[in-house]
Amino acid sequence: GWTGSKTFSDICADPGKHAKFTKNAMKLIDEYDLDGIDLDWEFPGKKGANNSFSPSDAENLSSLVKFMRKAMDDKYKRRKLLTASVPAHPYTNAKGEKMRDLSSFASSFHFINIMGYSLMGAWSDYTGPNAPLYTSEISRYSLEQAVREWTAAKFPPNQINAGFAFFGSIQRSQDGMSSNIYAKANKVAGLDNPLAKIDCENDAYSADVFSYACLRRRILASPNEADPESGFSLNWDSASQTPWLYHSKTKRFVSFDNPKSIAAKRCLARKHNLLGVMLWDITQDHKNELLNAATADIKCP
Repeated sequence: GWTGSKTFSDICADPGKHAKFTKNAMKLIDEYDLDGIDLDWEFPGKKGANNSFSPSDAENLSSLVKFMRKAMDDKYKRRKLLTASVPAHPYTNAKGEKMRDLSSFASSFHFINIMGYSLMGAWSDYTGPNAPLYTSEISRYSLEQAVREWTAAKFPPNQINAGFAFFGSIQRSQDGMSSNIYAKANKVAGLDNPLAKIDCENDAYSADVFSYACLRRRILASPNEADPESGFSLNWDSASQTPWLYHSKTKRFVSFDNPKSIAAKRCLARKHNLLGVMLWDITQDHKNELLNAATADIKCP
């Protein structure tokens, strides 16, 4: 992840550590009878939160997963899963350029989960969608862009899951907002945003990120209607295909996903013949509203 990846770079860079890491991973598989291992090193080549990193992280990761794939195949008669959560752009090489050929990763991974979320937030200069379906001049990353770039880099679509967010993010605009989802924001460094905090009964994992369930309890009267007593107005951004909330007095901006936006993302997955979808995470849903939208047999345009 952005956090908790302190030693991944060092392990990948040292072939001598590949065997020990793989042995320990397979020990977990055996102890808990797991289907496999998911590598949640989300941003190779980037520092993250107090993590070591190297420009050669992605190339080194490729060597590690090749080693793991062979070791797991040699040990288990029934092939175990080896998967990864990946950013909304292809891995980058030692020059910082997006890699054009990721087929070696596809040979090792059963599938990848593209994180089509946390693309804008408290660190951004502008308010904007947490998980946009499409890009804009301000929001350079989106789920559609991510799928397009990963497949263009020779990663097969039938080994890709589109990642959906069951959480939202809060920002605070500098000035008032009307119909435009993008506005200059009070940029906040770090994980906590005291300017934007909403009481979510401690179910948020930082002050600026919280569950859809919290929204439904505190702000939304229904998936498509804000509670008038909350002081928030509900809006829809047709370009990014995402809903957003705004409180004119406190200037709090909330980006999240509802059943409508989740259904649109599911249609994108179907259009591109992806393997499926991934949810982060199911515990943050409210009465399965988002899960039902992600799994329903809907008609896509």
